[in-house]
Amino acid sequence: MAQNWLRITHQDDKIQLSWQRGYKSPRLAPEVGFQQPFDEENAAELRWYLEDYLKFPYGIFPDNAVKIEQKLQHWGQQLFELVFRSTEKGREFFQEATREGLDNCELGIISDNAEVLNLPWELLYSPDHKFYLSCACDRTERTTLKSDRTSFCQKVVMLRLNVVTLSLNFMILVIKVIRLSLKVIALSLNVIRLSLKVVALSLNVIALSLNVIALRLNVVMLVTTRHSLITAIVDSRTNKLSLGNFLGDIDSGK
Repeated sequence: MAQNWLRITHQDDKIQLSWQRGYKSPRLAPEVGFQQPFDEENAAELRWYLEDYLKFPYGIFPDNAVKIEQKLQHWGQQLFELVFRSTEKGREFFQEATREGLDNCELGIISDNAEVLNLPWELLYSPDHKFYLSCACDRTERTTLKSDRTSFCQKVVMLRLNVVTLSLNFMILVIKVIRLSLKVIALSLNVIRLSLKVVALSLNVIALSLNVIALRLNVVMLVTTRHSLITAIVDSRTNKLSLGNFLGDIDSGK
């Protein structure tokens, strides 16, 4: 499939060469006057060669055909000089097309004049590269001005649709990224909430441990108090016994 286009547009007895690379805007060479490169005799010879001889290449006709075949390259070079060497832009466009690869280039002839469309544009011959453009290019196509404008409009519409599609895809991608970010934020909040729960549980464990320690202290205090109380009672009884013995000794005269 062609990626680039060389177009020869004929209108009002002038031709204009344009060069388009991919979806970039076409670049135009200056218009040049169009002079019919084939006189009636040459046109008749070419017509005979293409329409009559190729159907019946026998008898005395091959000798005449050889003479015409020797002129084909000359006629093709005349067309080439007219299209690609009449202006500097024409030379530049052909060099760029050749550098990009003519097998990726479509050659188009556009005119509303049937005689111009019927010219043997397939004979376009580059004297420097020694080849016919119709053999080197992806294809050669003839169209009218109206159909070419329609084709160009279709390409513009397709380009715009591609841009819209690309924009929608980009928006969808942005929405997906936002959704993913929100999920990450929600996950982070869940992690924080879980961490707070762990902290709260740790605080409860610490509080429970403190309560256990406090309970143990209370038990220790209770035991200590009980021991002190028992000790006090024992001391009180001991003191009472000692006092009783003392008084008894007094009464007995000791």
